[in-house]
Amino acid sequence: MTWLPKTLPKSCRIILSCDTDSQVHKTLSTRADVTTLCIPKLNDNIVKSEIIKSNLALHHKSVTDAQLGVLIASELSWLPLYLVTVVNELRMFGCYEQLGAYISQYTAVSSLNELWKLLVRRWISEYSKSAPSQSTETLEGTINDLTSI
Repeated sequence: MTWLPKTLPKSCRIILSCDTDSQVHKTLSTRADVTTLCIPKLNDNIVKSEIIKSNLALHHKSVTDAQLGVLIASELSWLPLYLVTVVNELRMFGCYEQLGAYISQYTAVSSLNELWKLLVRRWISEYSKSAPSQSTETLEGTINDLTSI
């Protein structure tokens, strides 16, 4: 946690996700400027379904019942962060006919680190077409750092 400044500007907010039994949580909990919010595991498939449907509906998007079932059954669907991240990726995907295959990529991951790697790979692919080479190198460095975690 050495990268985190000892004091933050009043207008600055950092949002982190971690397990309550992790060293990160223990370290941050000792700081006076940190507020923690425990988000419970999602065990109810109806709640998971509503999170997916309502977030997609905000962008006039939807998934079929079969696709919804795949998302709900995914190994990490109990994590609110996972569900919201995947739904955000789905809302940006433009080819409805290939949505099932796209969903499969995200439901195949077995950890949040794998999810972040997948996201960074998409960013590299998408943004390297128009981004300056320095930005692409930064993203590639990020994916390499994630690989070593």
